[in-house]
Amino acid sequence: MKTLVKLAIGHLGDAIANGKYPENIMPKHDALCMQLGMSRSTIREALSVLSARAMLDVRPRRGTQIMPTQTWKMIDADVVKWRVRAQQSDAAFLHDLAGFQTLVAPAAAAQAALHASDARRTAINSAYRALLHAADPIAYGEANEAFHRAIVKASGNQIFEQLTDLVCIARPATHEQWRMGRIRAERKIVTRLMASIDRRDAALAWAAMSDLLGVRSEGQGANEMALPI
Repeated sequence: MKTLVKLAIGHLGDAIANGKYPENIMPKHDALCMQLGMSRSTIREALSVLSARAMLDVRPRRGTQIMPTQTWKMIDADVVKWRVRAQQSDAAFLHDLAGFQTLVAPAAAAQAALHASDARRTAINSAYRALLHAADPIAYGEANEAFHRAIVKASGNQIFEQLTDLVCIARPATHEQWRMGRIRAERKIVTRLMASIDRRDAALAWAAMSDLLGVRSEGQGANEMALPI
């Protein structure tokens, strides 16, 4: 996909998720071209992609209508990202996302403990070491995401792997000081999770991931971003 089209998709997706367009109707193509400084062909292609994600409905004479969020394709990583970071992200959606992650992540950890190849185990260990040595929340967040992505990919489950972005998307959290305190608590559980994967103990891996998700669900606020899962 062309870079300009990607930029247009990102801008429009964020704007739609944040309710920027009155009455859920998209502006005319010419207006969008002026707003974004892009060509009609770029805007047309971007709108086509968003339509394929069930975010837009294009009909003659009625224009381009924004569809209800319930119809949006939640298996698409960008769609979920736009909804999570939207200023008006609703509690019900975030609760549903947390519930999905709570179902999938422990199962992925258990399967990774049993089925991960040597190469996949090396990738998990590499991300784990980076996570332990991260000196600030940003570095920790990056290492944490890499760690969880490595676990999902190591599970050997094709469906889980297709849903990696959805499993690892960030959820709201509280202020920075609490996050630093949480990181210290998380590292102990992550070490237990890593040990269970190394020992190929599926039950302990499941339990450790469940405990980790429990720590991350405590005290979450409404407007700030948490670390992935």
